[in-house]
Amino acid sequence: AAIRYLEITDPQTVFRLGMPLLGDPVRTVRLEAARTLAPLTTYELPDTERARLDAALDAYRAAQLVNADRPESHLNIGLVETAQRKAALARTAYQTALRLDPGFVPAYANLADLYRSLGADAEGEAILRAGLEVAPDSADLHHSLGLLYIRARRLEEALGELRLAAELTPENPRYAYVYAVALKETGDVPGALEVLTDSYGRHPANWDTLLALVTFNRDAGNLADALNYAQALRGRHPDDAEAAALLHELSPAP
Repeated sequence: AAIRYLEITDPQTVFRLGMPLLGDPVRTVRLEAARTLAPLTTYELPDTERARLDAALDAYRAAQLVNADRPESHLNIGLVETAQRKAALARTAYQTALRLDPGFVPAYANLADLYRSLGADAEGEAILRAGLEVAPDSADLHHSLGLLYIRARRLEEALGELRLAAELTPENPRYAYVYAVALKETGDVPGALEVLTDSYGRHPANWDTLLALVTFNRDAGNLADALNYAQALRGRHPDDAEAAALLHELSPAP
């Protein structure tokens, strides 16, 4: 679990703290380290360290293929290949996962995201629609399709997909937040605030939701509501400079 936190750090820190773990006596740690370090193969590395990482990644692939009949194994390989920017190998892995289980939603989502990274959203849309044929209630696929439509400036279609994602998975505040932002971009500020308020009732500590409630209300001239949410934001995140600045901005002059 500690290794996974390296994913949110800078490449230098990943290299410094992660490379020694490739020699850890615990096999699970070695494999998890290899998976986490995979993006480093896109950087210039000393020859000896690159050889160590390549060998570790080969061991990771071999470990996954012990369960080659499971789609999860090929998904994991695809994620590692994606992290190394090996698009063709990643595509093959995701497609293999789907051949094994045509209802395996994560493979549809990741294959579509791979096409997005290649600038091939038309292929990504086809993959997402195929996924929704077998999993029509997948919030992840509706959300991904909504974002694809946003990129294509197909805003009405995007709103429909983002709304479905938010409604299907109310326990995920991110989906409600993205839907609210899309509503605001189309000029429907009241609708956006309604979505955010509903989500806030379920997730009162969520940063994105609270920040949007502050700024959307402020920009709409609802200063009393903006102040209330700014106080809640500061209360939930007392050490955050942005929360402090917003509360100061919205507080009445003494």
